[in-house]
Amino acid sequence: MSHSEHNPADKSGALMGFFLGAVAILAIVVTITMWTNSHYAAEGGEKPAAEAGK
Repeated sequence: MSHSEHNPADKSGALMGFFLGAVAILAIVVTITMWTNSHYAAEGGEKPAAEAGK
């Protein structure tokens, strides 16, 4: 294994990738949630089976 010195740009690039990845995953989750909610709202507001018995 070679031992090379760490470049400070490596850390900033890694952090940028981490935060951009987190934002991308959050955007995907929010989009899927909104899409699912709009799908069920179009069906007349039926409650899912788990909530119908409450």
